[in-house]
Amino acid sequence: MSACYVENVRKVFPTKQGEFVALEDISFDVEEGEVYMITGPSRCGKTTLLSIIGGLLEPTSGTSTLHGMNLYNMDEKEAADFRLRHIGYVFQTPQLISSFTLLENLSVPLHLMGIRNKLAEERALEVIEQLGLLTHKDDVPDILSEAEKTLVAIGRALVLLPKILILDEPTSSLDHSSGVKILTHLRELAYDHQITVIAAITDVRLHPFADRVAKMRDGKIFMVSGEPGAIENATPFLKL
Repeated sequence: MSACYVENVRKVFPTKQGEFVALEDISFDVEEGEVYMITGPSRCGKTTLLSIIGGLLEPTSGTSTLHGMNLYNMDEKEAADFRLRHIGYVFQTPQLISSFTLLENLSVPLHLMGIRNKLAEERALEVIEQLGLLTHKDDVPDILSEAEKTLVAIGRALVLLPKILILDEPTSSLDHSSGVKILTHLRELAYDHQITVIAAITDVRLHPFADRVAKMRDGKIFMVSGEPGAIENATPFLKL
């Protein structure tokens, strides 16, 4: 089943000189439960594409759907509710609330869904334990390493078990071993819960965590390697 379907997407930004074509004729689909990575040089269009897929930036033309739903055909409230319930986001910087503990940071999406008190705490603690950060549950983000902050951001995105997880270069500021640790946890959680992952990851050494890798250049996808579900038939996770 297709979790994400992108067809003939084009995105143009106006400039003083005329216009800048950020994306040109992008088409692909991602199957449910697949880990789909997008790579390419800076300014090739990765972030723009992820923003369109996640309902944050409307395409100039073309269509993008998640599980058959077009967010750009919804009103603002419907789209916001769909994003909260079904899409998890992780950006280049973790964007955690500095005055909140880890437990409180992971509880935020649950509170927005009306889940509070003991139930919210139990769910947040479950995810923190899965990430191996239980001893830090009452700590604020500032005392954590960059890799740990990224793990917390991923945990916050996954706490509601979204259908789609979108990541924009979450390992870009980390060393390779930390990147492996992050992707190991991510792959395990996505695999356990059949969460579809669409991620911009430039580090080619992390691409074995993906089922497929799409390579971008100048706003276009020019090559896709791998096959949907292929990684499930291999050793699925790398262990430190």
